[in-house]
Amino acid sequence: WTKSSVNGTEVYYSASNNQTSFSGITSKKMASLFEKRLVDAMKTNSRGISSQKYTVVHKNTVPAVLCELGFISGSSDS
Repeated sequence: WTKSSVNGTEVYYSASNNQTSFSGITSKKMASLFEKRLVDAMKTNSRGISSQKYTVVHKNTVPAVLCELGFISGSSDS
């Protein structure tokens, strides 16, 4: 994104890597937990969670998330 109006925190997980782990957590559940705690701690705008096929989460064999903490182009995040 290059718009200065885009800001906030997003967390991604992969639907194809969303099986319940031995500890009882899924990637989607972990994404929800991370997103809530990051937004609360950083006081950023919540952009929610979404399922994407980013390699770092898609090709993993354990629950995994990708956290986007903010946008350099966002006037309030930078």
